[in-house]
Amino acid sequence: MPLVTAQLPNRGLPVISQPNVIPHAVLNSRQQSVLFLLCKGLRNAEVGRQLGISERTVKGYVSQLFLIYDVTNRTELVGRAVVEASDAMVTAGVGAC
Repeated sequence: MPLVTAQLPNRGLPVISQPNVIPHAVLNSRQQSVLFLLCKGLRNAEVGRQLGISERTVKGYVSQLFLIYDVTNRTELVGRAVVEASDAMVTAGVGAC
């Protein structure tokens, strides 16, 4: 399980402090779903339609993911998620892309 070093004030979101730790383990199922669809290249409105939630709610989840992954934009978020997923696959002996 990743090392969670702090809880963000007033939000209770975990912050991952180690660059090689996989945050997926601390994401709830909705955050995981939003992240998966972002990795597929969907826009917020498209993510909302797929999940049956508003675009504003999607924006909230994206903001949470930025904080959890300690990134400032979608490109960094998706890049980090893809690298960590590949690393996890190699560690598990599944292989990478």
